Amino acid sequence: MRRAFLTASILVMLSVQSANAACNAASCFGIGEEATKSVYPTQGKTYLEVPSTAEGASLNCTLVSGLYMTLDRNHDNYEAIIATIVTAIASDRHLQVRIAEGSSNGSVVYVRMEL
Repeated sequence: MRRAFLTASILVMLSVQSANAACNAASCFGIGEEATKSVYPTQGKTYLEVPSTAEGASLNCTLVSGLYMTLDRNHDNYEAIIATIVTAIASDRHLQVRIAEGSSNGSVVYVRMEL
């Protein structure tokens, strides 16, 4: 009985954490890597993978290869945005990645991390 209670408690905690992950028309948000599955720096851009293709379909933009939001290295706050994303993922903080609605490449406008 005690083991069943412990297992049920863990499953509830995991489902509550995962329930916070989602995308809407303007952003993806969740705990750390739930907001972006991967960070892929390339020459001139950094790609941020959406949590899932189903979630990415909620965004009001065209994602690169149907999976990636893009952060241009010429963005005024590029370094701060990357630092915030990495910090949120490493510390399991709530992260929101905001895109420019209607953009042709899922252009990242800003990110927000809850402390």
